[in-house]
Parts: sequence; C-alpha cells; structure tokens
Amino acid sequence: MGPPPPPFGPQGPGSPPPQRPGGASPWLWVGLGCGTLFVLGVVMVVLIAFVFNDRGEGNEDGASGTPTAADTPGPNESVEHDGMVFSVTGTEVTDEIGGYRPLGEYLIVHIDVAAAGSDEFWRDEQHVYTVSGERIEEDYGATLELGTPMWQDLPADGSPVGVSIAFDVPSAAEISHIGLSSRFRGGNEVEVDLGI
Repeated sequence: MGPPPPPFGPQGPGSPPPQRPGGASPWLWVGLGCGTLFVLGVVMVVLIAFVFNDRGEGNEDGASGTPTAADTPGPNESVEHDGMVFSVTGTEVTDEIGGYRPLGEYLIVHIDVAAAGSDEFWRDEQHVYTVSGERIEEDYGATLELGTPMWQDLPADGSPVGVSIAFDVPSAAEISHIGLSSRFRGGNEVEVDLGI
C-alpha cells in the first residue's frame, strides 16, 4: 500500500495560504487610488472650463455684464437704447417739492428723451441706484408736482422731450447712476452715470 493521501484542511499542502484577518488585497488599494485620481482630474477640468467660460461670457462685443466707469455714459451724453435716445441733462437736490417732504432728500433727475423706434416714455419705470446697488423708485407725488406726466408721447421726428423725475434718496452723494428703460413695465435698463 502506498502512503496515505495528504490531509485536507487549513494546514494541508493543497490549501491556499492563510489570509490575515481583515486584510484587503493590494489591488483594491491600487484601484481605489487610481479611481480617486481620475475623479479629481475630471473635477479640475470642469472647474477650469467653468472659470474660463465665465470670464469670456458677454465679451463678444467687448462689453461685460457690469459696466465700468469707462464704458457707462455720463451727464449730457446721448445714449440710444431699446428704441429711445436718452440724455441726462442735469440733477438737483432739494428738501421739498410742492409741499412734499422726503424721508432723506429729493434728487431730481432731468432727462431728454427722444423716439428712435418707440414713441411713448413711461417715467415711473425709471430707477436710481446707490453705490451699494440698492434700487430706488421715483416718488410719485413729488414727480407730479414737477409737471411730468406718467407717460410722455414722443414726437415721431425724433425731437427730444424734457422729463424731470424726483427720487426720495437717503443722500444724493450715495447715488451712483440711473437705470433708464423704454418699456411700459420697465426692465432692460441702460445705466447712465449721474456724475454726482
């Protein structure tokens, strides 16, 4: 009779080597490391693409979304926008208009408006803005005292019409610019520096 077969079990020569408790294959760690590097690479590419795309957005015509002092029209400069030509001809500051008294002070903005496609100007859709970006609407009662109607029909020949609008502002020195709109319900404003 030949020798007996080798014993089976954890100690037998045909058994796989014992594994350490809780141990993991080194290939698992290699795979996790490569996967993490790949994900980080994709995130970096997306972030870089987003940053460069954001910088170039709105610059096709050389203008950015936020006007700077250099490209914002100022007082006595004509600007054609959305079917009208606007020109801020002056500003005044006062503490009373026809019996109306402001919470802060009244800033009166004088504007020449002319038709360039649109023939009706709505004065109550205009706003002034503080240096911090706060929007301030006109003071309806005080503006009526200035004799400016709610809307103004503009001559078809493009002759300008003078309009005066009163705004109750905390301080005229805090006002940066006016946003002018030719639309019945406002919006799509062009910014004009008031030079205050």
